[in-house]
Amino acid sequence: MAPDSPDASTGSTDARPVRADVTTTATAGGVLVAVTLRNDTAVAVRVRVENDLDGPVLPPRQEGVPAVGWDEDGFSGTVPADSRVGIGYACPTADGDAAEAAPADPGLRSDPDRGVGPVSLDVLGPADADEPRTTDRVSDAVRSLGRATPPADAVPTPPTVNPDAPVADRRARCPDERTDSNLSDVPDSVVAWLDAAETRIERAERLAGATADEAAAVLEGCGVDGVADLPDDLDGDIAALRAVRYRLEDLLGRATTAEPAPVVSPLVAAAGGDTSAGARRLREPEALRTDGTSNSDSGGRR
Repeated sequence: MAPDSPDASTGSTDARPVRADVTTTATAGGVLVAVTLRNDTAVAVRVRVENDLDGPVLPPRQEGVPAVGWDEDGFSGTVPADSRVGIGYACPTADGDAAEAAPADPGLRSDPDRGVGPVSLDVLGPADADEPRTTDRVSDAVRSLGRATPPADAVPTPPTVNPDAPVADRRARCPDERTDSNLSDVPDSVVAWLDAAETRIERAERLAGATADEAAAVLEGCGVDGVADLPDDLDGDIAALRAVRYRLEDLLGRATTAEPAPVVSPLVAAAGGDTSAGARRLREPEALRTDGTSNSDSGGRR
């Protein structure tokens, strides 16, 4: 259904144990859907609410996983007797509007003049207190315990660097040292690539624990394509960053152990500004000793 304004009420179901009042709010690239479930009976009732908009469900999250009752299609839960339950989610759509959708539940067609609603409501029957609840134990553990992170004491910290210490010896530098000033030595194209990857990673982190409002803010900032392509983009970033990490570690190790200085000075002196002549001199017997000095340094004849 296309609301007449950014905030539109789509009405409510009637003549049912549970009624649903639905409100949609159009945002740039998506729709925020708020549903109030009203149970006027004396018993708790199980319900199923499904999204009928042309787009995926972005549910509320706890510690990065969907809140209890939510899945990729909608919400399943219990409305207590004589009570109300409010739920809400975000839905990215191609035109940022609550496009017309044909709900599976014809009872939601509460206002024929306005069309059909953005959700469908199924009343599944009275809630049975003895009925075992189907649950995802891993998700429940994450919601209750939070994300797995190592203790602060277990995270290594870089050694303190004395700003007055000489920095000529490359091997004395901390290989893990990273400051903003170091980025001036990194090619612009590499910095741009890392910045783009960081932007996508930050976006994924924001969505991982986002509420509906926070997800909508991300959607407004990057559009539908930026959200829809994010899982594939993040997989590509992970693969590329891993490959680069191994290459960087290899090159860093080789660079910090290579010591060309003892050979460079006599090599340049032997060349005398002439690459070809210098190469010929170096090919003469014992042109260079193993310690990097030429015979001429000790008075020998070339």
